[in-house]
Amino acid sequence: MGDPDCAVATDLRSAGTPLAGVEIRTLGRTEYEPTWRAMQAFTAERGAATRDEIWLTEHSPVYTLGLAGRREHLLRDNGIPAIKVDRGGQITYHGPGQLVAYLLYDLRRTGHGIRAMVRAIEASVSLTCTINATSREQLDSLYRDLTAHPMVTMVL
Repeated sequence: MGDPDCAVATDLRSAGTPLAGVEIRTLGRTEYEPTWRAMQAFTAERGAATRDEIWLTEHSPVYTLGLAGRREHLLRDNGIPAIKVDRGGQITYHGPGQLVAYLLYDLRRTGHGIRAMVRAIEASVSLTCTINATSREQLDSLYRDLTAHPMVTMVL
């Protein structure tokens, strides 16, 4: 634990918890593209023994254009850069004050699929925000309500 920007979630380290052994890195404000490239490199270089990580950051203003996003979806040029990325969705704004959590998990090692992971993330957001969502419809509504807020971004 000598890395100053890395802390192990010690209160969640007990065996069987979702965050057991996960490194949590607090990066501060970062530029989007170098962070995205670092995640790609981390994933490409990871081995069977590489610990899963969660990177916490906020980005300087940037739009990301997902696989379904096109530049013409931006309604006007406001000077904020737009970067084409290999992720789902159309356009996502990232900016100061938005906490972004990137989960770098080896789903094959955990035996979980992407749907199980998304459901776990949704449940975690619900618990963290002390929101009581007990059905899929309520979780969908929670997602819509949170992402409608200009300071909340959920990247799944």
